[in-house]
Amino acid sequence: MPFDGESLGELPRGEPLEVQLNAVGTGTVWYTMTMQYSLPGEILPARDEGLALTRRVLRLDHREQGGSEQGWRELQHGVTYRMEVSLAAARGWQQVVLDAPIPSGARILDARLQSTGTYAEPEGERPPPAVRQDYPGHARFTFEALPPGVTTVHFLFRTVNRGIYPLPSASARVVHEPEVFGRTAGVLAVIGDGP
Repeated sequence: MPFDGESLGELPRGEPLEVQLNAVGTGTVWYTMTMQYSLPGEILPARDEGLALTRRVLRLDHREQGGSEQGWRELQHGVTYRMEVSLAAARGWQQVVLDAPIPSGARILDARLQSTGTYAEPEGERPPPAVRQDYPGHARFTFEALPPGVTTVHFLFRTVNRGIYPLPSASARVVHEPEVFGRTAGVLAVIGDGP
């Protein structure tokens, strides 16, 4: 139901509202309620509902590109960066999906190719127990079994177009338990002139 409809459009905003579920007849009622909403990606706050995420942009020498949020405002055109997303879980979970978007003015690089394979991985790091799929605007990591503790994934991307781009949150969710999820804050990414 859209928010501008009669029933929802008249509800007070920013206040807790009561929800009633009624059942007629005998038996046990099992239910899950989910509310989905759309906000501009760059204004979303971080959220930890069982999964905590942090996202950083690193230069290829493994130094952080400014602060975690400031780094996104200082990207240079034509430069290759490493995105690092850390996922913290207090317990292990089955079937976890992590999505890590990149700015629209950038492209994900495949380090398995000869042209990008020369970028060294951080010393002592093992690849996470996940399957990675690259899409035009984000990388997706699927964990069959996410262990408790902190798991870090990273990938390379290259800035190709100058501009200001909304960068949605990196997010993770447990596939069969939608109430367990987490996301980073959204930011505005600025890709300026190159070196």
